[in-house]
Amino acid sequence: MMAPRWTQSSSGRLFSGQSPSRSLLRSHVYSSAPFSASAESRSYEDTLPHLKIGSRTRVLFQGFTGKQATANVKESLAWGTKIVGGVKPGVEGEHLGLPIFPSVRVAQEKAKPDASAVYVPGSQTAKAIEEALEADIPLIVAVAEHVPIHDMLRIHSMLKTQSKSRLVGPNCPGIISAIGKCRIGFQPLQCFAPGNVGIVAKSGTLGYETVASTTRAGLGQSLCIGMGGDVLAGTDFVDALKVFEHDNDTHGIIIVGEIGGEAEMEAAEWIKGYRGRTSEAKPIMALIGGIEAPPGRVMGHAGAWTASGEPDARTKIQALQSAGVAMVDHPEKFGEGMKALLAGAGRRSKSTQSGPFVQRASYHTHTRRPQISLPSQSARSPQKRTLYIKSSDAFRLLEAQNISIAESKGPANFTLAIAIDRKTCGPCITVCNGTDGNTLKFPFNYHARNFDIASVRNTLGFVEYHPMATGSLEKLLHGLMNVFVTKEAFLLEVKAGITPDTKDIQILEARFGFDDAAYRSSGRQGDIHALRNKADEVPAEVEAEKNGIVYITLPGEGRIGTLVNGAGLAMNTVDALTLHGGSCANFLDTGGKATAETVKSSFQVILSDPRVKSIFVNIFGGLTKCDMIAEGVMMAFRDLGMKVPVVVRLRGTNEQLGQKMIAESGLPLHAFDSFEQAAKKDVVGGEWIETQLNLEDYSGIETLPAFHAQHGSSSPRAEAQLLLIPIEEPVASAGPCFSQIHPGPSKALFVWLLIYTNIYTFLRMHSTYLLFFPAQSQTASRGAYSYTYPPPPPPTYKQRSLFRRILGFSAIAIGSFLVGAMTSPELVDMGRDIASMRQLSKTRLLYIPPDEISKEINDYIDTHPLSVSLRGDARYTESRPHLEQPPRMRAHSLTGGTLAGPERIVVPPFTWSTTDGSSFVSIFYLGSDVCGHPGIVHGGLLATLLDEGLARTCFPVLPNKIGVTANLNIDYRAPAPAGEFFVLRAKVTKVDGRKAWVEGWIEGLPKDGTDPVKYVEAKALFIEPKTAGLFSKGQKDTSAKTSPSIPR
Repeated sequence: MMAPRWTQSSSGRLFSGQSPSRSLLRSHVYSSAPFSASAESRSYEDTLPHLKIGSRTRVLFQGFTGKQATANVKESLAWGTKIVGGVKPGVEGEHLGLPIFPSVRVAQEKAKPDASAVYVPGSQTAKAIEEALEADIPLIVAVAEHVPIHDMLRIHSMLKTQSKSRLVGPNCPGIISAIGKCRIGFQPLQCFAPGNVGIVAKSGTLGYETVASTTRAGLGQSLCIGMGGDVLAGTDFVDALKVFEHDNDTHGIIIVGEIGGEAEMEAAEWIKGYRGRTSEAKPIMALIGGIEAPPGRVMGHAGAWTASGEPDARTKIQALQSAGVAMVDHPEKFGEGMKALLAGAGRRSKSTQSGPFVQRASYHTHTRRPQISLPSQSARSPQKRTLYIKSSDAFRLLEAQNISIAESKGPANFTLAIAIDRKTCGPCITVCNGTDGNTLKFPFNYHARNFDIASVRNTLGFVEYHPMATGSLEKLLHGLMNVFVTKEAFLLEVKAGITPDTKDIQILEARFGFDDAAYRSSGRQGDIHALRNKADEVPAEVEAEKNGIVYITLPGEGRIGTLVNGAGLAMNTVDALTLHGGSCANFLDTGGKATAETVKSSFQVILSDPRVKSIFVNIFGGLTKCDMIAEGVMMAFRDLGMKVPVVVRLRGTNEQLGQKMIAESGLPLHAFDSFEQAAKKDVVGGEWIETQLNLEDYSGIETLPAFHAQHGSSSPRAEAQLLLIPIEEPVASAGPCFSQIHPGPSKALFVWLLIYTNIYTFLRMHSTYLLFFPAQSQTASRGAYSYTYPPPPPPTYKQRSLFRRILGFSAIAIGSFLVGAMTSPELVDMGRDIASMRQLSKTRLLYIPPDEISKEINDYIDTHPLSVSLRGDARYTESRPHLEQPPRMRAHSLTGGTLAGPERIVVPPFTWSTTDGSSFVSIFYLGSDVCGHPGIVHGGLLATLLDEGLARTCFPVLPNKIGVTANLNIDYRAPAPAGEFFVLRAKVTKVDGRKAWVEGWIEGLPKDGTDPVKYVEAKALFIEPKTAGLFSKGQKDTSAKTSPSIPR
């Protein structure tokens, strides 16, 4: 995870400067011959009509006899799909009453298929597609995931040179015609009904949700295309839109997109043109998943990550809105929304009758998303797939290509990279010359690999400024290309400088990312993936990966844990819950084929996060059956001893059975089939408040004495049990008047104000004790309760003599006078401040970021893998020491007050320490206003931070936990850049009575594939004053809970 930079001006887009790229692409004459065997070669665009499948489409299966293909063929045949047989290499025979062909070529000659369903593993998918291309199969549908990206680069270089075959996928549910009863894929058939809505979706589960919503609304579907979630898709949104435009069966169009790439932006541009040239444009609706996705993370789908310069989800939403597309926040709103748009456009919708979806009441409501300005994220981390190697490992790969590595770092003359261009579905070279900051992109053909070195050289200005370095540039490009191809990389980026004497190019920094699918599915590149260091990753994410679960920790309060099947649906679940006012702790995708054991393992991972206060389960049963999910939920309750509230939303296959199982389980579960209802239950009903009375059995008590009698106590101050009670109704009282109680903190504030009012009323009246309790849902109509308690009996003690009363009164008066004379208001205030100091263990959650930048910085540190690993280590105690001090005292602290704030020490540092002084770690961010020189952090501040950190390290090992700096030696190693994250590490090296020796250093926060730079080192001696015992007297019992303040 690369650390983001916060600057006042927006950075240029990585892949800007499209004009040179496009002209270069047009000027390419590929040396490779056209791949297709067809005589006429036009373009891949001419294959679009093959997407219009129907009742006459003849379908062939590759991988015919496999378990999944066999089950799929049985269902599709029963539904009405015209299947002509299948292929098993080298084998002839019969399967399911259909012929087995030894090759696709033989199948083409004998059965004349119009389409082929590729049902082979990811490692064999490219070979199967290639065989179908050689046979000129019109439509090829690849459903497998984990297809190596270089395999698909090779396939796309073939697709561009032919005009007979169209590819859908890979990593997609396929394509289906509900009108023609033709399914080429694994879509859940019970969701579909013949109708007039065309749907194109990246996500499978979000697509199924969309289909079910239009079916429930009585609209049905005409044609549904699964674009798929991979980086390189054979068919994209614009391709599907062109088909829908001219399809008479399609009256309305729905787009389901997500983060990653620019396909949604291209669709928005196409829609603008379509509406401009057509007076009766078909209504279009859309949804974009991944609004709350952490920058740079791969959200389940191989292509669901945002590269530098690519638009985020908010930008895509704005583009589609400006094109006139109606946006929704959840797919269950598509049905009623599209029905309203079709009615407004005067188009007739076909009435459908299909199974349980139209037999039950509809929960869907559609609200057109307002044209609001969605704030873009202020910074973005670079993309992160699975493996970024360290700089040292990247340098070794470059040295193997005879590329020079700089011995010492200096200023970079340019940045050069070989990456994946999603738009052209091929590789590209990106170049930034370092002078104007513009980055240009030069696509090239993967098969020919004839990239234009001259254009790259001219962009860098080598002809004018560095003519002698041209040879080194060619050597660098060829070396990078060799690594890119042979090691199956998806990003090779280097920052380079030019030596003034030899004019040789030397590499200063390298960031290399490699494709995980090549290793996962094919076992290739084992040497590269052996460099992965799981110790640097989030432990919970690594543990989830072992069970086939994609789990990503999200920053923030994180009260709601999410458990979802399908990456797109998981992203949208987080987005929608956040829109409802919730704060999600995680993204979790169980996978499209989740089992009961997978669900149980998912609960284990979610509960490992202490922030989680409730869990939201959102399942759409396509391949996954809802009853199996219900079984997994109940298993988790039985085996894990779960105590947090769980809301379960089940839709799809066996949804009624799953809901019934949960309803009859007797467990504290809430089952819904409507997302809106489930979200409101979890977000609104899940705002729990701790009270000191269990009202479950006592709502009918009329008097307080009766209450005490039932509890076995006669005192009105009797302690009661703690219970989590949701407040669902406003509470009125004879004291403060609250006409409405809002969710969240206002409820807790109301309860405490109510308690305070009752205590105050009791003290004033001495005769009436008022109690108000928010009623539970089953007794909410009863409102609040009030009880009358009789006056206390008169005192029974013996009256003292007049002399003793006068003597006691005089002593109290004199003592009060002396205390008042000796105590100033300032000391009183200081005493109050000291009394209010928080325990260090409770300071982590006290900080509330004042702005978006502070929040992003705070969340970045909070969820960084280093923070997560330290938090999970039982040896460390986490704290934020500057928050221990009250604001009045904090103002007198240099690092906690004077230098804290925007562009300084932006957020209070996070710290982790051991009680024996063996280790201390602090993570912080330093802005641009703490510089000695422009862009360089002031050395005095670094020394101060080290002094403070070393002191905190040694205090626990000193006898009275107090010490002063006796000696501090600083060794500056490198300039520390402003606007960066830093890590302070320290340890005690020696303890001798009242003396402690400590050493430490400040380094950069670890980034993907790079070793942290060490900026400054220090050694110090701390001595405890001889009078330290006076300061700690009376605090021995609490010394383990609090940490002494550092002397200033």
